[in-house]
Amino acid sequence: MPRTFYFISVGSGMAAFALDQIAKLFAIGKIPESGIFLINKSWLTFRLALTTNADLAFGLSVGWPLKYGLIFITLAIIYALAKKLITGQNQTLLIAMSVLAGAAISNLFDRVLRGGVIDFLSISIYNLHWPTFNLADVFITATVILLIIKWPRTSVPGKP
Repeated sequence: MPRTFYFISVGSGMAAFALDQIAKLFAIGKIPESGIFLINKSWLTFRLALTTNADLAFGLSVGWPLKYGLIFITLAIIYALAKKLITGQNQTLLIAMSVLAGAAISNLFDRVLRGGVIDFLSISIYNLHWPTFNLADVFITATVILLIIKWPRTSVPGKP
């Protein structure tokens, strides 16, 4: 791959990190304790509601050794997948991995420097409430879906 592509890939990850951190700084400074309703229908609510999640994803609570062990394992997996993509020459997936890494590092940054991940997006459909999340979570979810859909498949000899 051309050297400039690596800069584009790293820039994509840095952009994901920066966008998430800027959104979180806005949320910390501008969202009142009561939140801000953007959509408030009988069946759908979408609001900005500032929370800090000191636990794992979806508020799962575990002790700190397991929590930081899982974070380390996640970062190691991201590194291994990115290394595989670099050698595989797949530019689209490499950019997706860079965005995934930037978003994961942004949440890790919050966890280490702020004591928990800053979340501020809240959605409810009818009586189903999704846990509050942030832009990094959106980036992570979207890139994982893309990776699942686009990951190169290897064929097993003798099977179509």
